[in-house]
Amino acid sequence: MSKNILFIGVLFLLFFAVGYSLDSYYGESYQFMSGENYWQPDGKGGWLEMGNPRDNMPSTESVLPPLITLYLPFFVPGFVLVLFMFTPLGRLLETRKEDDGEEVNEE
Repeated sequence: MSKNILFIGVLFLLFFAVGYSLDSYYGESYQFMSGENYWQPDGKGGWLEMGNPRDNMPSTESVLPPLITLYLPFFVPGFVLVLFMFTPLGRLLETRKEDDGEEVNEE
């Protein structure tokens, strides 16, 4: 059971690690965890107002990130999850049961 909780924690960590690394690479042009009120790049170096952003328009020139980068924070943990569900790697998360019904962790 604790291996499964640790695995879920690793998936969350992967989500945030990929998201924040892309956010640091693309700067203000990448909207990771920005909600619905933000400045969106227009693809020509300018900015479009989405909702009612509290901040002023960024002074830097915008960069339009590739479309795949918007989905990478979901695809990377999803790929790891699929690897553990449909390959023999899933056996690493299983616990072995003894004859008397007690669970034994393999380490």
